[in-house]
Amino acid sequence: MQETGVARWGHAAIAGNLPYYIATSILQMTLRGPYRRAVFLIQKEVADRIVAGPGSRQYGFLSVEAALFAKAKLLFDVKPSAFLPPPNVDSAAVLLEPGAGRPAVGDPEAFLGFVSRCFRHKRKTLRNNLAEFYGREVVDGWPEGGMRAEQISLEGFAEMYSRIRT
Repeated sequence: MQETGVARWGHAAIAGNLPYYIATSILQMTLRGPYRRAVFLIQKEVADRIVAGPGSRQYGFLSVEAALFAKAKLLFDVKPSAFLPPPNVDSAAVLLEPGAGRPAVGDPEAFLGFVSRCFRHKRKTLRNNLAEFYGREVVDGWPEGGMRAEQISLEGFAEMYSRIRT
């Protein structure tokens, strides 16, 4: 009996040059599916967001989502002159390998809902983004309450999420 979505010889390797307007949606579906590794050529701006770490300007929800499901690595940049006709943006190749050792968050989609609330208003503190969902008195007691979501690592989000799950 074969597992749904798995080829006869195991999980597939995926490669593609993703259209810029739908790249994020395809990446999000790929991250959740069974695959051995994936290499995508995408808009450089999106690639930078996928591989960004906490504290960088590009770090956001997509960075955390990618880190939850995979190890992401920027392989190389591709200039517009490599295409005919040349696009108006730079491209980059990104490698995704399913992540092992990610923090235990229970339901990944519920966890990502929490992370999404943290990034709701990028320039606001976690206290201000989360108070309406969990109560100001709860979030005020968190050491991260005065920080912005872009400063928090995947493990930090997992720790905060564990506090509201109990």
